[in-house]
Amino acid sequence: MGIRPEHVALGQPAAAGQSMAVVDSEVIVSELTGAETLLYSKLGSQELIARIDSGLDLRAGESVRLAYDMELAHFFDAVSGDRLKLGEKAAISL
Repeated sequence: MGIRPEHVALGQPAAAGQSMAVVDSEVIVSELTGAETLLYSKLGSQELIARIDSGLDLRAGESVRLAYDMELAHFFDAVSGDRLKLGEKAAISL
C-alpha cells in the first residue's frame, strides 16, 4: 500500500462516513522544510512519511498518531509491484 505524504495527517478520530485509518507510529526524524515538516516515522518494519504543519515539535522516539483516508491509498502487487485496479483492492490483505 502507498499513500502520498500530503494525504497523511496527525491522527483524529474518523467522522461518520469517512474511510480513515488511524495508526500509532514512532517518530524517526522530523525535517523542517519551511512552512511544513516532513515527519518520518515507523510502524513495525514499515516507514511512513507525513507532511505536517511545521509548528509542531516532534522528536525521534516519540509516539505519534497518524491518519489517512483509505480512499486515497494505492495498492500494489507484492510480487510484481504492479498497481492493483480499484476492483482488486478487496482481494488483498493488509
